[in-house]
Amino acid sequence: MGVILQRLVNGLSNLLLVGSGILLFLMMLHICLGAAFNLVLPTVNLNTLTVVAAWYMIGVTFLPMANTQPLSVNIAAGFLSDAFRKTVRYVVALLSAIAFGFIAYLTFEEAMSQTQIGEMWETSTGFFPVWPARWLLPCAFIAMSLREICKVFVPEAMEQADASSAGSD
Repeated sequence: MGVILQRLVNGLSNLLLVGSGILLFLMMLHICLGAAFNLVLPTVNLNTLTVVAAWYMIGVTFLPMANTQPLSVNIAAGFLSDAFRKTVRYVVALLSAIAFGFIAYLTFEEAMSQTQIGEMWETSTGFFPVWPARWLLPCAFIAMSLREICKVFVPEAMEQADASSAGSD
């Protein structure tokens, strides 16, 4: 059961990482096209600022979050966590899972609300839909919560986190 959960979480976090990479590529392409169109056809507006702020940056920032956890590249106070006993680390992982789950719930509620009203941002050329980007945050926080749950219920996940943490010094 634990191995299946860990594989599921690894698959989900890898999928989100690929999604983040695609968004990063699209963002670079969009910015370059926006700059080129500004030079060639100044009247064409690609809403670059709106799309980057509302869509790309959210995905690029939050989607790969669950993939950084097993590598121990998140910000951590290593001098404290190294001194903790295993039991305390499990409790911290459980509390982290609860916190990420709560954030996932809150962002899910917000995504539902904004989807129902069809959230749009006003731009210089009209209105631009941004409600679909609201769904990126619940996905990222669910994956992060599942990653922490893995650390609690799958001993290999905690050992992997400990090993990668020791190797990153």
